Amino acid sequence: MIVPVGSRVLIRPYKGKVQKGSIIIPERFRQNQFIALVLAIGPDVVSPSLKVGETVLYNNYVGLIVDKEKNEMLIEEDGIVGIVEGAGDVSIGT
Repeated sequence: MIVPVGSRVLIRPYKGKVQKGSIIIPERFRQNQFIALVLAIGPDVVSPSLKVGETVLYNNYVGLIVDKEKNEMLIEEDGIVGIVEGAGDVSIGT
């Protein structure tokens, strides 16, 4: 696994459809923001609410793909625009 340095975050973007309960969130509403799972956090990340295992929203074109097979990428902390609360009840297809 890649260990992020500085204020970088290792994420695994979700692919496919996203739904909460029986409501499917269409791709067109997610085209400028994407959903990912946080895998690792660099030592200089300042947000105390950002933790490994969180589901986050991030901006498009902000990351560096580090492992194409595992679908992992590194992004700067400021590329994360939000944390998805209650992600335990969000179903994400891969």
